[in-house]
Amino acid sequence: MPVPSYTWNVDADGDWSTPGDWSPAGPPSSGSDVTIDTTDLHTITFGASSGFLSIDSLTVGDDILELTGGSLTVASGASIGNGLRIDGAGTYDVAGDDGIAAGGNGSPLLTNLGTLAKTAGSGISHVAVDVADDGTISVASGNLRFDGASNSFEGTYIGPGMIDYGFGSTDTLWYVDMVDGACSTNFGTVNQIRPVTMSTTTTITNVATATWDLADDVSLALAAPGGSPLFTNHGLFDKTGGFGISTVAAPFTSDGEIVVLSGSIEFTGGFTNTGIVGGVLSQSGGVTTITANTGPVTYEGTEAGFAGKALAFLYFGDELIFTDASLASFAYTWTSTTLNYGSGDHLTLYKDPFVGHFSVSADPTSGVDLTLARENPALQDFTSGGTSDLLWRNDNGDTGTWEIGSGLKTGGTSLGSISSAWTIAGTDDFNFDHVSDLLFRNTNTGDVATWEMQNGLKIGSTDLGIVPLNWQILGVGDFNGVGTGGILWRNNSNNDIGTWEVQNGLKTGGTDLGTVASDMHIVGVGDFNGDGASDLLFRSSATGDLSTWELQIGAKLAATDLGVVPLAWHIEGVGDFNGDGTSDLLWRNDNGDVGIWELTNGQKSSGTDLGVVSNAWHIVGVGDYYDNGTTDILWHNDNGDTGIWQIKNGVKVGGTDLGVVPTSWHVVGTHFDFV
Repeated sequence: MPVPSYTWNVDADGDWSTPGDWSPAGPPSSGSDVTIDTTDLHTITFGASSGFLSIDSLTVGDDILELTGGSLTVASGASIGNGLRIDGAGTYDVAGDDGIAAGGNGSPLLTNLGTLAKTAGSGISHVAVDVADDGTISVASGNLRFDGASNSFEGTYIGPGMIDYGFGSTDTLWYVDMVDGACSTNFGTVNQIRPVTMSTTTTITNVATATWDLADDVSLALAAPGGSPLFTNHGLFDKTGGFGISTVAAPFTSDGEIVVLSGSIEFTGGFTNTGIVGGVLSQSGGVTTITANTGPVTYEGTEAGFAGKALAFLYFGDELIFTDASLASFAYTWTSTTLNYGSGDHLTLYKDPFVGHFSVSADPTSGVDLTLARENPALQDFTSGGTSDLLWRNDNGDTGTWEIGSGLKTGGTSLGSISSAWTIAGTDDFNFDHVSDLLFRNTNTGDVATWEMQNGLKIGSTDLGIVPLNWQILGVGDFNGVGTGGILWRNNSNNDIGTWEVQNGLKTGGTDLGTVASDMHIVGVGDFNGDGASDLLFRSSATGDLSTWELQIGAKLAATDLGVVPLAWHIEGVGDFNGDGTSDLLWRNDNGDVGIWELTNGQKSSGTDLGVVSNAWHIVGVGDYYDNGTTDILWHNDNGDTGIWQIKNGVKVGGTDLGVVPTSWHVVGTHFDFV
């Protein structure tokens, strides 16, 4: 027996129960196929007078079907081109496993202020349109899966069937009461903005490809004690909003990733973790608390706990702690976004493009620490070869580079002659292509410009404008931690300090850091606290006092006094000489003695004397010339000879002589004050 078909036949608003508005005359009968598709946008109302109707299929074109009462059951699926609205007294039942498809050419929306139900079918009913829910979602059997690109939920969910969140791009949970049943997620993101209440029988599963985000100080609460509620996390469970406490009252088990970037999460119903924790974990009185790190994030887990995971957040200064690893036997390699370690295990690091290097050390408590440190293009890598190169300039204006590999000269490139009015004020990666560029300043006009470099050659130039000559460029660095170089300025008239942020080769902003005393000189730039942003090193020419300004997002965050050092000692360079991911200090005495201060978390942790060197030899630069993750020392003799000291773990382990060059050639180094 054929299924009867009904089509709305008037180009106007109307009521479902009006017989003459249908072809053939209606209203549609039970088990029929129904089509509503007028030439203009109209609203067709299904009210209480339509009663409880079960049809086979429903197609709505560019119109809106509004359920103000009664109950409409669709057994074989629906297609919505514009809108389906369920008001307070209305009920829409998807019945079987065919769901609601998106039709038409627009962005269809299902608005639920009444009841959206699935009463039959043991499989999955897909709701492929966007959903705005402030009513009741009732799933008696099977799964009701929300595939729309952007959904919001604020109402009541009743099981015992399963509701599937996060199958589109983003689902937002406002106030949701989960009365019964189960909830699962998929590859999308669930943003929880208001409290969600779980019943004593509710289970939530956050699958491996999904993210459940506590976007504010919101909680996963329990309607009543007891029962068997459970939140299982296989993916990413994070807190990115609010500075207070979010409470998870249900038992919580995780073999995925838990990351707290803001405030803290208290797990009061029980906590079992075999995965990764990003934050500071503490336990007291049966409550487990994970609190956001105040600086870089610490991720902690076993080798098995890290295996196969993907870290969505990883920035310079962050630490990976493998709690059951041994420094003596731990080995790793990384390529692009994959960190390989152990016996075939791997970890995916979503930092794209992935730049930097890991420093390895024994954890003070147990295990092995990997700290992500910036691959510092300011140390003159003009070919992206992974090692620092040498930049030369002749008294006649000729400029060129030496490419260095494994401590040896591997090539040389002439960059041509440059007017003596232009000084090279620094090198850094100003356009984020992971190659060092050149920064110029015109001493006659104050003009500032960059040369973009690639494969050792100039590929472009950018004029950054004229700056009054009372402003002096003192250094370059990544002051806001974005991976590109910025410019450090000092006003010689009033001792004001400021930075320029540079992105994609252009100035994007500037920050005034305030004035300093005239005897305080900037003697270096480096990441002294390991947070991925460049900090400033000051020294008093009057007292020898040494101090740092820690910067974050371009602004001064804190200051640290490192003590007074006799003025016979001078800062000659800043670099990571022991490979721990933070910058250290290179000193030289007037008598030729050379030494290193190792810094940890911005404080001096130890010192190493490297011996006395004839004053005919001058330290003209520091860089990683051997591609081993630590900073080495570049020397130049009054007779033109050039050499490198290879440094590892803070001590000299070797050296390379690069030969003699005419004394009219000079290595271009930093322009910090010499104090």
